[in-house]
Amino acid sequence: MVENELQKIKFRGFYGNYTHALDLKNRAFAPARFKAGFTDNCFMLTKGLANCLCGYSLDEWEKITDSFSEVPFTDEEGQDFIRFYVGNVEECEMDKQGRFGISQNLREYAQLTKDLCFVGMKDHFEIWDSAKWKETNSRLDSCKDVKAQKMQTYLKPIRAVAPQ
Repeated sequence: MVENELQKIKFRGFYGNYTHALDLKNRAFAPARFKAGFTDNCFMLTKGLANCLCGYSLDEWEKITDSFSEVPFTDEEGQDFIRFYVGNVEECEMDKQGRFGISQNLREYAQLTKDLCFVGMKDHFEIWDSAKWKETNSRLDSCKDVKAQKMQTYLKPIRAVAPQ
């Protein structure tokens, strides 16, 4: 996808999953559809709770970190989470080819090998080792009914009522 075509894409969030490989310099290509969500070819990358990496646009990262200011410094668990999330974040800048580096710290945490899977999560994206993502996705397939039931508690307020 050429740069002019990329600019025409209206960014609606991070969706879908895309497989890419790390090169010998531990760089990855950002999916073309995700690039439209980045400001100045930059994004923030940190450790995720599911032993994957989480990537955020600069604007979304600012919203998240602004909310952390509400956590009292006396809340030890809250402060520990901030240390985990913010203390491991890296600003990633893509080169002209759309590649960005992933540090050893983050690669080791997410157990990344050569093949990666980028997974859209609407307001952010995750980077998984491809084999680990296949395993996780298979597990999710097998329990989707239970997960869908749990989601009902979150979806009810936004679901339109059908006319009778």
